[in-house]
Amino acid sequence: MKKLFVVMLLAFPVTLSAQTLTGKVVDENTSLPIEFANVVLLQRSDSAFVAGTATDSLGFFSINGNQGNYLLKVSFMGYQTRFIDVNSANLGTIILSGNEKELSEVTVSGQRPVFKMESRGISVDIQNSRLKEIGNAMYVLGQLPLVDFSAGSLTVFGKGTPLIYINNRLVRNYKELEQLNSEQIKKVTVITNPSAEYDASIKSVIKIETLKQQGDGLSGSALLGGGTKQFLNFNYAALINLNYHFNHLDIFTTVSYNNSADITPTINSTTTYHQTNRTLVIQDSGRRTYPGQFINSEVGAVYSFNKNHETGIRYKYSGMIDYTQNQQNDESVYLNDVLQEQYHSIQNTIQNTHPHYLNAYYNGTFAQWLSAKLNIDFANGNTVTNQTYTDPSSNVITN
Repeated sequence: MKKLFVVMLLAFPVTLSAQTLTGKVVDENTSLPIEFANVVLLQRSDSAFVAGTATDSLGFFSINGNQGNYLLKVSFMGYQTRFIDVNSANLGTIILSGNEKELSEVTVSGQRPVFKMESRGISVDIQNSRLKEIGNAMYVLGQLPLVDFSAGSLTVFGKGTPLIYINNRLVRNYKELEQLNSEQIKKVTVITNPSAEYDASIKSVIKIETLKQQGDGLSGSALLGGGTKQFLNFNYAALINLNYHFNHLDIFTTVSYNNSADITPTINSTTTYHQTNRTLVIQDSGRRTYPGQFINSEVGAVYSFNKNHETGIRYKYSGMIDYTQNQQNDESVYLNDVLQEQYHSIQNTIQNTHPHYLNAYYNGTFAQWLSAKLNIDFANGNTVTNQTYTDPSSNVITN
């Protein structure tokens, strides 16, 4: 019985009491340490976030975990993500294998982003890394050390949702990050210990610095993409950025358009038994989202008095036009394999959204110990939803 007990004990996951987990992350081919790799502790049961950190210049990490059953997630741009069972406090050497194609098929092997430790966090030189080719600012931030990008949101390990600034202007909507091309980003800084210039409730800040246009004149970029989710349902999107620079003034506009279509059929069946009778209910729902049009437009101006003082104003419209959903439901009821009832219904929903947003700001530095930030926001809009429901046919079958 004692031998049997020992075998059963070893078969179960190890439950950790409160302790510090340590280890080292290295490259598979060179055995060199990987600095700034993200190390995340997850609950084994549901993969919920517990704690996170980044490796140091020698590839070492330490992370605290309370009592529980854990997995360790180790990731770095250009390498395959690893999930490791946590069975002891010392996890030893963790080897990451290179991933030749990652981040929208951009080759990143052999080239790492340029990271630098600063007094309050980590900065990344985007222009001298492959991150500038990743697509947009949202994807860039999702690849940074100490930052997690999942379910469409950004969080900093142990610090929650960060404030995000683009050229010292507070970002109110993640759509701005999606519209900012990564090739336009010069530098990103992840601040984990904000200074007194921020409210005491702010635990983390991400600052994005973009490239300044050299010389006067007009510049811009255009993107066009498309694809299908189901046969003959084509989705496409277009984005245009324009900027006119003269002396200290920048006048800019951004326009994006997205047209989407989707069909998602679902079939559910339920069987119940009562004494000697068997009831089967089959529900066939064909949910169709017909082309919805999404328009985002922005226009504004920024004036830089000098490197210490800047002011700007911008107007933004983000509309959802004639977003139509059509859902058809068919239900059949069988009793002991004999059709008893059939139902058919149609539901249509049309939604129009017209939000408007206006922002004006000023950022100034008067001395090393004195700065001022001013943000004025105005938002207005309306959403109109029309819904109809019809039951054109109901057929009850009698024997």
